[in-house]
Amino acid sequence: MNNTIAHVFAIATPLLASISQIIVKWQVNQVKSLPDGIYDKFWFLLEFLVRPWVMFSMLATFLGGVTWIIAMTKLDISYAYPYVAASFIIVPALAVLFFGEHVTIGKIVGSTLILSGIAVVMIKG
Repeated sequence: MNNTIAHVFAIATPLLASISQIIVKWQVNQVKSLPDGIYDKFWFLLEFLVRPWVMFSMLATFLGGVTWIIAMTKLDISYAYPYVAASFIIVPALAVLFFGEHVTIGKIVGSTLILSGIAVVMIKG
């Protein structure tokens, strides 16, 4: 495996994690609120975890871990880890798209700083 393919696996990691987060939020929006009693909370969470889309999100998270392991076979962690920060941009962007969350100047500035940081760290020197 060459470094280009390792980069693809490193990029897949935050993409899969972001997809998982969006699915969980979507599914949480589909159900009633968390009950008060501990017994009711247990059954609520158990029923939630076996929902097909939630199970798919857990699979996506697992696959993200697998892609990270594969990427780590070729890339230094200090070089590849900034890819993970991309999820801090992807998730809010998808939240705006799918859930109508608001874009604020703080989110724009923060995302720009994250992108800048990723670019600085990834420059080979």
